[in-house]
Amino acid sequence: MLNPTQRVHTSFWQSLGLVIFGCFIAVVLLELALQFLPVHDSMLATAVNEQSPVARYLPNRDFTYSLGADFAIVNRGHVNNAGFVNDQDYDTQAHSPLVAVIGDSYVEALMVPYKQTLQGTLARAVGKEGRVYSFAMSGAPLSQYLVYADYARSYYRPDALIFVIVGNDFDESLPKYREGNGKRFHYFKEVDGKLSLSREDYLPSPLRRLLRKSALLRYLYINVHLPERLANWRAAWASKGTATAKAEPQYVGNTSAGVDPERLRLSESVVDKFFEMLPEKSGLDPSHILFVVDGMRPELYSLESYRSAHESYFGKMRSYFMRAAQQRGYELVDLHSYYAAKHKRTGAKFEFERDAHWNAKGHQTAAEAVLQTSLWSHLFPGAHLGIGE
Repeated sequence: MLNPTQRVHTSFWQSLGLVIFGCFIAVVLLELALQFLPVHDSMLATAVNEQSPVARYLPNRDFTYSLGADFAIVNRGHVNNAGFVNDQDYDTQAHSPLVAVIGDSYVEALMVPYKQTLQGTLARAVGKEGRVYSFAMSGAPLSQYLVYADYARSYYRPDALIFVIVGNDFDESLPKYREGNGKRFHYFKEVDGKLSLSREDYLPSPLRRLLRKSALLRYLYINVHLPERLANWRAAWASKGTATAKAEPQYVGNTSAGVDPERLRLSESVVDKFFEMLPEKSGLDPSHILFVVDGMRPELYSLESYRSAHESYFGKMRSYFMRAAQQRGYELVDLHSYYAAKHKRTGAKFEFERDAHWNAKGHQTAAEAVLQTSLWSHLFPGAHLGIGE
């Protein structure tokens, strides 16, 4: 027979066991429920090293994209045989005219159905007359675009390149300014006052890949952004009672609006180095290369906001980049004017309410602008019919 002390101990361990079992059942039920909801999939980047130097994803797989804890945006897409987000497989043996579209998450466009993306719209416009392939990954900076251009040249021999240029392409080409982990891309590193292209190797963690099979963990990590939320809560708690509140950072073009002289100088050096290396990496004459430069959104919807944004970091860098491109004989599309004109005419906005990436209207307007360029008309005369279908 148990004495009173033993009964208390037994009761405690029984209660603890029931709590643990209850938590386990709750986790299992949440996992099962989330398996039926559009939780964001892990994109599964492949290793980057000397044998495989180009950042890509695990090929031949479908994925689900979703934004936020409430799944505010949901899209389903495909990673093709080459490891890029595109509904079509790439053919190294094909000989029809090819346009390669290069960029970061704006071109990757996880949140937009492929047929509504810039590259999907252009592919539909060209039909059987040619091909449009995209080479892009979220987080890729201007320095990485050279690697994608070289990869496209080596394996697919494109007749033309289209680069999509956005606000964080410049400074994030340098390791000191890159966001997040940043490994798997090529960056410009400064050695003896000169920039050189350097690869950051990446090895996927088998444990992380295993954990990412859990819908619950992906939901907490990708949809809820739990680690960032916890960090913000800790920072807010730590700053409680301080004399001055920290000012909210200002952004233009998805990058800090502040104009730091050192950041600006290095970013201009990045642009100069990019154009220095582009002829060799692309293997193309300037007349076969087009730059599509993003507008300053949402600042372009208001004249007052635009005036202040013009003096921001992105405002200065987009002007510097466009001047540099034109001086070297490259054709470019300034999407700012296209977006501003369409917004004035129709009231349309070109990004999602809760995400700064282009929405379907943003992609279609960019495609409409490309179809009006000399590069496109020379390569595909008349290949514009059906864009609105």
